[in-house]
Amino acid sequence: DLLIHLSAEQLEKKAAKVIEGEALDLIIGNVPSLKEEDKDEKEAVKKNIKKTRLEDSSRIVCEDYESFLATAKEKFSLVFLDPPYHMGYVEKAVKKLISKNLLSDDAIIVAETDGDEEPGEFPSLTIKTQRKYGRVKITVYKRCDEN
Repeated sequence: DLLIHLSAEQLEKKAAKVIEGEALDLIIGNVPSLKEEDKDEKEAVKKNIKKTRLEDSSRIVCEDYESFLATAKEKFSLVFLDPPYHMGYVEKAVKKLISKNLLSDDAIIVAETDGDEEPGEFPSLTIKTQRKYGRVKITVYKRCDEN
């Protein structure tokens, strides 16, 4: 729903062409914990990957975002950030993605924060849309030319 609002030309495309699955690199994270019920969350992720028929092009990594980004080498085209609120994690994660050059040229970052929290501005990203849903704020960033 949010991706459609990014540009007028997106409205002209069929949904399958907005972001083609073969060209999509995706990073999704959550707060790590060692609780027993996290096994259920991992199984739910596996089931969703199977439903979308992305088993061959997906992997689940169970580690905190800092450890993951420290060793990551691939470039990501779509990043979802939904960290604990008011702890600066969106800014830290985005700065790490930029400094390690882990964003593709057309990367999109979707960040969830508390409604009164400002997720930050970054020189190589533009804010395409920012919306509040109750007490939650969703900010969509798009990679821009640095010229």
